[in-house]
Amino acid sequence: MAVYAGIKSLRRLGAEPIAVAFIVFTITYWLFQRYVPSKLGNVFDGVLAYLPIFALIVFQAEIRRAFKSLGRVFKRKQRLPGEGMYYEGMYDEIVLAAATLVARQTGALIVIERSETLKPLVDRGVLVDAELSYDLLISIFDTAGPLHDGAVIIQGNRVAAACVFGPLALHPRISRELGTRHRAAIAFSEDTDAVAVVVSEETGIISFTQNGEIHRRLDAPKLRQALREAFSQKKVMED
Repeated sequence: MAVYAGIKSLRRLGAEPIAVAFIVFTITYWLFQRYVPSKLGNVFDGVLAYLPIFALIVFQAEIRRAFKSLGRVFKRKQRLPGEGMYYEGMYDEIVLAAATLVARQTGALIVIERSETLKPLVDRGVLVDAELSYDLLISIFDTAGPLHDGAVIIQGNRVAAACVFGPLALHPRISRELGTRHRAAIAFSEDTDAVAVVVSEETGIISFTQNGEIHRRLDAPKLRQALREAFSQKKVMED
């Protein structure tokens, strides 16, 4: 049970590559100490001194992600009473908008705040501060309008901002077929505990990102279920 809990924690923190590298190095070091002549062992000891610098360079993205995830365990955003409350109808508005955008072959990126504030991202975009609705989302992502590029940020039951641009995830493990919207969605969900819905205008595929992981080829029922689970009280407490 302890081993399973440890592996689960590493996956949650995104630190699996770091753990694997540490295990491989430990085994290699033990083999050198036991079976390799002392002179070569001394060379290996010298390499050991530079290991922390090497690890910081190679695993900088994973280390950053792990520390941010760890920080979420100890720090939670304090909300005012009633602020940021989510309701069942919110899922319907987002799911219906995503399905309609697929039918229209229109791309979209919708980022939804959970426990960590997205105010720094809101400040980067165009302030909207309007009640969340299907009609509003469709009008924002209309390619004839001025706000269709970038992401829409949702806080509680309101569309806080549109035309928001953030960093892109550049991990080698990400499929090359994923474009800018998908990489931005992954980055948003890595840097905060927000979730994101992506509609691809090229393929018509709906994707959902959470904790830096992307889930593709969702239909309307699966997207609604993903949103419901992400915002259930139990799920928020576990993340």
